[in-house]
Amino acid sequence: MGLLGTLLSPFPKQVAGAILRASKTFISGLHSLRSGSTLGIVALVSATVWVLEATSYLLICRAFGIWMSPLSQGLAATFLLVVVNLGIMVPSAPGYVGTFQFFAVMALGAFGIPKETALAVAIASHLMQFVLVTAIGLFFFVRENLAFWRFQREAEEAAEEDEDEVPATSEIP
Repeated sequence: MGLLGTLLSPFPKQVAGAILRASKTFISGLHSLRSGSTLGIVALVSATVWVLEATSYLLICRAFGIWMSPLSQGLAATFLLVVVNLGIMVPSAPGYVGTFQFFAVMALGAFGIPKETALAVAIASHLMQFVLVTAIGLFFFVRENLAFWRFQREAEEAAEEDEDEVPATSEIP
């Protein structure tokens, strides 16, 4: 953090302060991974999620009549998963609309899937993921008795506190 503070010293104090706070939060989040058992559980859950997502791509491809050898199907689904997940890291429209479809069509094209079929798979897959994640989120939102106005109020209060607590450049650790 000290080195980062030194590197950020030429920047305006608000920018440097924001980067330092974000870095400190990120680093403190990594502390939970110090335990080998916790790290193992995180790796297992991550692998499970990736396998389930690849399986969903495989099943959607089959639903659209894309049939290949079992090995090719598995490779195509895994390649689609990797390319789309890396591709949506590119800044894009909300919900990755357009970016998701572009990378999915490119990934499936590598396996000889026609663009029209690949686009249909991409739209169906993206819609399924969006609806599923949104429905689960809304379920828990209602279950926890949350309200959007509370988040807005808390965000405004936090922004006011951040403005009051921004360290001077010379005070950055």
